[in-house]
Amino acid sequence: GRHLAALREVRCSAGSSLPLLPSVEVVLACDVDNPFVGPQGAVRVFGPQKGARGEALEQLERGMLRLADSIHRLSGHSIHHLPGAGAAGGISGSMFACCGAELKRGVEIISDAYGVEERVREWADVVITGEGKYDHQTERGKVASELTSLAARYDKAAAVVCGVNTRGEGEGRVVVCATTPRFPVQRSMREPAACVREVVLDTLVPAIPALAAAAAAY
Repeated sequence: GRHLAALREVRCSAGSSLPLLPSVEVVLACDVDNPFVGPQGAVRVFGPQKGARGEALEQLERGMLRLADSIHRLSGHSIHHLPGAGAAGGISGSMFACCGAELKRGVEIISDAYGVEERVREWADVVITGEGKYDHQTERGKVASELTSLAARYDKAAAVVCGVNTRGEGEGRVVVCATTPRFPVQRSMREPAACVREVVLDTLVPAIPALAAAAAAY
């Protein structure tokens, strides 16, 4: 990514024009709604997760800005602040501008395909979901956030099982249990099934009556 700051121009290959796939309907499932650049863009939000700090972040952001500007000149589409354009490191924004792709929230695509809302509404007693790191990014279209919101809509208990929790306690009828700091990070990564099982049995099950009753019967 550091070389993007030196980008001069984006061109279509000889004989090609935009959109690149005129006869193909392209739908991208985006797991976040972050824009291409800016405070909530791909670099600022996801760069630190990948180890980028300080000047490296600034260099990457300049590169993304240069790329967004170049794509705008080529396609006429501004993806700088387009919701979802920052997903997958900006690939979704590029596909939107160059291939005419439709950006949709991945959780909506899966929910529609499997009738998740109907299942929650009609027969679920408890909604259980998971997240590697339950933090401020979770609320930007992640599955865990959408499922807990869906549970709240139909007054169902919900639980989030995660590796790390930096958001604190869940709101309403949401219970959050994390494998750390109960288990060291390395053990949580090495033995995830065993760690999750223990925290679920010790933390989650007692906190939700429906689960406690099921566990007692089992």
